[in-house]
Amino acid sequence: YLKENSRVADKFPTKVNAIRTSLKSLGNETDTTKLTTGLQNVNKQFSNLKTSAEKAGIEGRTALQEIGNDLKKMFYWTVGGTAIFGTINEIKDMYSEIVKLDDQMVELRKVTDESEATYNTFYHTANETAKSLGATTESVIGATASWAQMGYSIKDASELAKDSEIFKNISENMSVEEATNSLISTVKAFKINTNDALDGVISKVNEVGNKFAVTNKDIAEGLERSASSMAVANNTMDQTIALLTAATEITRDADSA
Repeated sequence: YLKENSRVADKFPTKVNAIRTSLKSLGNETDTTKLTTGLQNVNKQFSNLKTSAEKAGIEGRTALQEIGNDLKKMFYWTVGGTAIFGTINEIKDMYSEIVKLDDQMVELRKVTDESEATYNTFYHTANETAKSLGATTESVIGATASWAQMGYSIKDASELAKDSEIFKNISENMSVEEATNSLISTVKAFKINTNDALDGVISKVNEVGNKFAVTNKDIAEGLERSASSMAVANNTMDQTIALLTAATEITRDADSA
């Protein structure tokens, strides 16, 4: 977030880079004492940067403040003792997760062009979506980025990311990436309205998967591979699902089907 907050990064590049370098170095630290000292140093660096930003007139609830809250939480959790987390590895996992979240947000920014306020609002929305669907915030942001890459607005992409997570949740052995790729291929090929992805695609696949000797993942993979060709040949999505199901039941091999 610090790297992507241009107003802060442009005015204080040295301080921003120093904080990022300090955080990265802590990722390999195994000594609890050194880790705690390192956190204290990062907290001090951030406080100084925040003071400088405020003096320069960079105020408001920006990404700078968001990462500040995360740093404070990590600091207090760590200083409070490893009893909260159990082991030093669990503390290090926090850094790993934050880095992954940062990477996903960077990917989203690459395929969208929104204001800082929009990205901050989206992040909180993605977090709430993840909680409600039993997913990770990283997963929701990643799915949103995939949909946005196909030309959808961040608002539509965010809603479609929910559909991806739902599709994954009701499909055995399916990842959110597989769910997203299948939905993208199907929606694009058959020109399905984004508002109909849940009832128009996912519900149909799930119903067939529950009634016939074929899994949701079998159908999803089949749609991903064949949707564009079947659509060009003037087949509907329903016909394509029916053909895939019949072939898979006979061959017992979704790839061959």
